[in-house]
Amino acid sequence: ILLNVDIATRGMDFPCTDCIIFQRPTESLALWEQAIARGIGLFEGKTECLLLDFTGNLAKFGTLGNPIWKYFGSEKKKVGKAQKVCPACEEAVNIGRETCPSCNYIFLKEDIEKELKHAAIADLESDMTQAKSAERIYAIGYIDYTDFTSSKGNRMMKVTYHSGRFSCNEFPPFGNQQYWAKKKVQEFMKGRSNIVPTTLEAALKLAPTWRKPKVMQFRPQKDNVKYFEVARIVEWSEE
Repeated sequence: ILLNVDIATRGMDFPCTDCIIFQRPTESLALWEQAIARGIGLFEGKTECLLLDFTGNLAKFGTLGNPIWKYFGSEKKKVGKAQKVCPACEEAVNIGRETCPSCNYIFLKEDIEKELKHAAIADLESDMTQAKSAERIYAIGYIDYTDFTSSKGNRMMKVTYHSGRFSCNEFPPFGNQQYWAKKKVQEFMKGRSNIVPTTLEAALKLAPTWRKPKVMQFRPQKDNVKYFEVARIVEWSEE
């Protein structure tokens, strides 16, 4: 950990830096960009740099790739629109973007239109509080199908949907012969395949061949809003 006052802000080449805690308010866009740029150097094993801004500079200037305003000569001009907070990863995103560049979260069309009606920078704390219970739409990166055993000793398929840093699990009850379980399996297989496996082993074997969801909507679980469940499949992959 390196603590400094106006020393490691410009020209320092230390590419392994993966966290910057900024505690200095400034009116200088150049200083802000120089300081946070210390964390974007490439380094083996480094995947991201965490920026903790305690001064409001992020809301004032925007990020390196998404600035709110720039200097053109000596004249200050606004080049970006107000920002909104991604409800999934809490990244500051240009208000007109449909997808979060950090985690692939897809903003609902009605949410985008609502945000565009005002030009003020959103209140971050309020946005993040509301986001905790909001339904979310994601572009799915990849899906894992695994053999899972519950704490009660029941074997089942665990389906994990991944999108950036977000993931959500689903447990279709293959092999369970009860009416509710068969009905749930039938609903799960709609769009995936016309062949409905009757055993867990068969499902695990066939899973890699199933048609994959491309975009999905998730909602907070009723019993625990910290966790999400599948709400619906918005779009299927063409494969």
